[in-house]
Amino acid sequence: YVINSSNEPCNNLDHPYIIFVGRLSKVKNLKLLIDAFGILRERLKDTNLVIVGDGEEKEDLVNYVESLGLDKEILFTGPLANPYSLMAKSMLITLTSISEALPTVIIDALGKTVVSTPTCGAIDLLSGGEYGYLTKRFDNPIEFAELMEKAVALPIDQKKLVDRANFFAVENQSTELIHLLNHL
Repeated sequence: YVINSSNEPCNNLDHPYIIFVGRLSKVKNLKLLIDAFGILRERLKDTNLVIVGDGEEKEDLVNYVESLGLDKEILFTGPLANPYSLMAKSMLITLTSISEALPTVIIDALGKTVVSTPTCGAIDLLSGGEYGYLTKRFDNPIEFAELMEKAVALPIDQKKLVDRANFFAVENQSTELIHLLNHL
C-alpha cells in the first residue's frame, strides 16, 4: 500500500523540501524543527519545509512560523489521507519528538533518509545512526540543522533503507512470530 500510494500525484512544490508527518502536539517538539529549518534555510536558500498533520499545537505553530517570517517557506498541509506521495518527493524525513516508542513514519519513509532526535524508538529503528541521522539532544536546533544539511548532502542508500523498513513490515514480523511459536 505504501509504495503504491507514493506514486500518486501530489501538489507540485516549486522548491525542494524537507517533510514532517505526524500529530502537531507538544511531544512532537516541532519548534525545534522550525528553529532548525530557519538555520538551515540560511544555507540552503531554496529549500522549503512541509508539515503534514493536525493537532492542538497547529495554531501556535502557525503563529510561531509567522513570527519568524518563515510563512512563505513552511507549508502546513493539514491532515492528508495519503502523505506518501509528498514523502516520496521530499529530500528527507524529519522527526523531532521528545518521546517515541515506535515511530512508524521512519518505517514508512519510503527509502528516504531520516533525521531524528534520539528517542528510544528512533534509536532502535535507525540502529543507533546506521540507517539515519540522530541528534545527541532534543533541544539543539543548530545540531538538528547541521544534520539536515548533512543528510541532504549525504543521503543514506535508498535500497539499504527500504530493506531496513521491510524488516519491520507487519508481514515479516507476523511470519517471524508464527515461526517462533511453531518452534516452542
